[in-house]
Amino acid sequence: MNKNIILLTGSIDIARNNVPYTVITNLSERINQYLANIRKIILHTNFDYIVFCENTNYAYDYSFLIRLAESRGKKMEILSFQTNETKVREKGKGFGEGEIIKYALTHSSYLQDDTLSFYKLTGRVFIKNINVILCLDNNKKNIFLKTKKCSRSAIDSVFFKVNIGEYKNYLLESYKSVNDINNNYFEHVYYEALIHSPMKVNRFSILPYQDGISASNGMRYNLPFIDSTKKGIKLYLGFYKIKTNQPRLKTYLIFEPYDSGHRKEYMTNILSYIIDNDEYSDKYIFAFNSILLDILECEKYKSDKIRFTLISKPVTTNTWKRAMHEYNIIAKLYKQFRFDHVILPNFDTFTLASIIKKYKFKVSGILYKPFNPKKKYSFLLRIIKHIQYFCISRKKQIQSVFILNNPKLSSILNETYVTDKFTNLVDPVPIYTPSNINPYSQENKIIGLHFGSLDERKGTFSILHSLPLIVPEIREQLLLAFVGMPSVQSKEKIEHEIQNAKRMFPEITIDYRPEFVSDDLMENYYQFAQFVLIPYKHITMSSGVLGHAARWGNYIIGNKGVVGDLINEYQLGEAITPTNEEIARAITAFATKKCTINRENVQKYLSDHSVSQFVKTLFT
Repeated sequence: MNKNIILLTGSIDIARNNVPYTVITNLSERINQYLANIRKIILHTNFDYIVFCENTNYAYDYSFLIRLAESRGKKMEILSFQTNETKVREKGKGFGEGEIIKYALTHSSYLQDDTLSFYKLTGRVFIKNINVILCLDNNKKNIFLKTKKCSRSAIDSVFFKVNIGEYKNYLLESYKSVNDINNNYFEHVYYEALIHSPMKVNRFSILPYQDGISASNGMRYNLPFIDSTKKGIKLYLGFYKIKTNQPRLKTYLIFEPYDSGHRKEYMTNILSYIIDNDEYSDKYIFAFNSILLDILECEKYKSDKIRFTLISKPVTTNTWKRAMHEYNIIAKLYKQFRFDHVILPNFDTFTLASIIKKYKFKVSGILYKPFNPKKKYSFLLRIIKHIQYFCISRKKQIQSVFILNNPKLSSILNETYVTDKFTNLVDPVPIYTPSNINPYSQENKIIGLHFGSLDERKGTFSILHSLPLIVPEIREQLLLAFVGMPSVQSKEKIEHEIQNAKRMFPEITIDYRPEFVSDDLMENYYQFAQFVLIPYKHITMSSGVLGHAARWGNYIIGNKGVVGDLINEYQLGEAITPTNEEIARAITAFATKKCTINRENVQKYLSDHSVSQFVKTLFT
């Protein structure tokens, strides 16, 4: 929850300092104006914290104001110190103003959190519409208005809003350049500092109506109705906007029309990391189908930089029609959002459209089944793939094509097609908290887990077909769990095969859970398993299952290829050719020997495959 903090700056006993260009110097008049204004701010504004800081070290009992603030549920803090009188006389009251803000940021109990913003207001001035401004501009970090002083661009220094951390980084010492005698005022110095900073500066949503008397010339701040109306129109039209050196924010579209397998986990990783890390300050539009929107509970990810939009899920299995369907949706979204860059968590289906279609935005995506020019393919398929990958390497709008967990293949592709677009992307291992509840139907078994999207390419049928090759003495010790959503085309066949296996081999326990599972329940499945089966059919496919299994010390039986290379590199289990016979042999060997893996290797794998590395690579 945002805190509404105001810093009131003051200089009470200025007569003794002989401050130049100040006409209101009467002590009694000044103290009464400050007290009246502070009281008004306590009673009539929605500030939670009120800090009054003055620089003449004037002794006064403010306890009645502190009690008044407490009675209204507010916190009041009084700070008083002695300014550098010599410097103020030499340079003017703007120097003293800068000193006051610096002192407050150093000594105030309420101005220590660099993530917060505060409103700075000259202590004898009241903003009549302050509560409306607090409501409208609650989420803006920095608000300054541009004005003119001595025919030069300047800021309005009476009232502004600024982030504490950014003020410290870019504005804190600027007051030292103030010199009123040479017409280099506080307002000029801070304007120059702002425009050369990377700060994002907004304008007020409505014109602040100032009420008070200027100490410099004795004139009231109040504007006549016509003048304030003109100024309000100019504000709306952007006349008072301050342009800084802030890098232009990009807008990313993360386009995910599917909802099976790893998609929930990838999107959770990206969303959580972007929200938790301020370095990701661009705009991010997530385009999901209705199922994924519900699964992710997107209302949890509230942020100014994140937006969700609903898209339809492709229903055809035809690759070309899918690609065109995705392209047409993206083209419509571009007209609506004018994004700079599309991130495609599944680039495989979009490849054809990305090559032949024209578009103005950049495209990056993940290839799950990449072509390896060093492997054997049919002549026709090899020609088609070479043409595709050559076109990808030459299309300017395609920025990066990510290959999961395979730096070797990324290098081969870059060398073959003379490019640098093919980039290794680690398959991340997020850390979820389990509920420590055993989800399996029996506990006194050797538990093997096959997790994720269930179908032929994931080796689901090969596991079931390996059961007759395992001797009964081993089968009766086993519990095999098939957890995850089956693909549409495989669902009936999987259910039939599982029922058939239960009937033919009643001694083996089979848990079949065809459902999406929560993060904590997913962790429970790995936590209580002894070994995990990843016998994928495609050697270039990676797997997020491997990381979760490694984290919990599961022995991993996976296919040779990308998964097998990782298993061998980190000594996490056994890499096999995913035939029925090899799967049966590996399961039997594990059940007989009760193999374990080295925890140091696990920690190295987790370190090398962090969520931060995954997200940074995607958005580089």
